[in-house]
Amino acid sequence: MNAHDGSKAPDGDRTASLLIANKQVKMPVRSGSIGPDVIDVGRLYRESGCFTYDPGFTSTANCSSKITYIDGEEGILLYRGYPIEQLAKTSNFVEVCYLLLHGELPSAAQLKEFDNHITRHTMVHEQMTRFYTGFRRDAHPMAIMCGVVGALSAFYHDSTDIHDPQHRIIASHRMIAKMPTIAAMAYKYSIGQPFIYPRNDLDFAANFLQMCFAVPCEPYQVDPVVARALDRIMILHADHEQNASTSTVRLAGSSGANPFACIAAGIACLWGPAHGGANEAALKMLEEIGHVKNIPEFIKRVHKYIASKGAITGGWEEAAHGDAVDKKTSYVIGWRNVEINAALAERGFDIVVSPGQRYYLDMANGISWAEPGAGWAGWSGPQ
Repeated sequence: MNAHDGSKAPDGDRTASLLIANKQVKMPVRSGSIGPDVIDVGRLYRESGCFTYDPGFTSTANCSSKITYIDGEEGILLYRGYPIEQLAKTSNFVEVCYLLLHGELPSAAQLKEFDNHITRHTMVHEQMTRFYTGFRRDAHPMAIMCGVVGALSAFYHDSTDIHDPQHRIIASHRMIAKMPTIAAMAYKYSIGQPFIYPRNDLDFAANFLQMCFAVPCEPYQVDPVVARALDRIMILHADHEQNASTSTVRLAGSSGANPFACIAAGIACLWGPAHGGANEAALKMLEEIGHVKNIPEFIKRVHKYIASKGAITGGWEEAAHGDAVDKKTSYVIGWRNVEINAALAERGFDIVVSPGQRYYLDMANGISWAEPGAGWAGWSGPQ
């Protein structure tokens, strides 16, 4: 694989001038290895007495980062300079996690050690299982995730100093390892089934599937095709630059707060319908369509909505406007109705798992999925 060869352009003496009440303020212009240049306004208030106003961060970069670059309009997603299509084809999620954390792809020995660390941290403290009984069975999964992930801060006190690099690594390993377990337990609790413990002999994605869908009464065989598809879903969503939830975690962390509490804050942000909640909207949308014969009428409704509102809600664009989405970045992973599969494929989507299984992936706005027979139940899949 080849990382993006972007060399940092020298900032030199380039400046931008702003005239305020006949006073000229000069601010340095900085260039990254990729993407637009930025104007450093750090000294604007000191020199002019004015603040900038950009409530939606529509023209504001809030940090300098070497981790991820994303350009949704151009279909570009780079992790540490590596194109997402290369990573999705040749790597797995655990390897990508190592890349994001350390900046380079691991050697075989490094990957084996890292994978072992993650695998050995997948269990949660047994007392944490009692937290779930405090939630209603119909509680939204994101509500449970917020509470339980936040509660990790009450159990792990040896990795909470964010100024200690080793503590940060330990906390990161624990979060990567335990998140699937916590999410699977939330799902099992919602359907009244017993929790399934993680297995050290399974890989990351396969382990999550068995924790979600195995039962104590009989063996559960993980479908390797589905496991690989889920692994790719996780790779594609491993990091999306400075989005709303990432910015929330960084803002909470800036106070020196417990790292697990900061992640819980990010989950709360992810819950919103303008962010990760769009996945849930996509599932509900597909359930609403129901049959291929309903697609033309549904598209008319979407066009009518756009004409009246000038905007489109999360979950609608992916299926209704598949012909406007790059096939390289938009997929439907199966669906319970073969005809709907075909109709969506005609509109620019790819089917990558055999029809008849309810797995749906859209890369334009988010990812949603469900297991056959599981129902939607407000479940929007892993993020």
